Amino acid sequence: MTAFDVADRCFSNASNFTVRRDVLSASGAVREISRSVGRMFAAISDQEDEPAVRSLRRRLATLRMTVNGALLPLSTPVLQLRAQIAAIVVASDAFGSDLVALSSRLTSACDIDQDEVPPKASVLRDLLADARGRVGIVSSPLKMRMPQIAQR
Repeated sequence: MTAFDVADRCFSNASNFTVRRDVLSASGAVREISRSVGRMFAAISDQEDEPAVRSLRRRLATLRMTVNGALLPLSTPVLQLRAQIAAIVVASDAFGSDLVALSSRLTSACDIDQDEVPPKASVLRDLLADARGRVGIVSSPLKMRMPQIAQR
């Protein structure tokens, strides 16, 4: 087998390549939890970089990634959403009443109906149903804008 044969085999799927762009909107629970997490990040932004602050930031980032990346309903026990929020509530007690109020909003946001299937799951299900080969998904995991590549 020549190098050209190997290259031909590696790139033979290029002729079957298609792009499908789906813009997903988050559910009310996901939006409210993300807003509350963002407000909590802002509230501790001026704190000294101590282990307790780093731990709270890590917990908040983990919660945001869990909520925004979930392919399962948020009420699914495997996501441990309530345990994550309970740990954040306990950790926020050390930072004053502002953070305690924000953590209570986070708790109430978690009580919103969470049995709906996240949009990513339905898109993945549709892609796999229509797939005639391998499927790849590219997304922004934290609802951030994708960096733009400067065009020359």
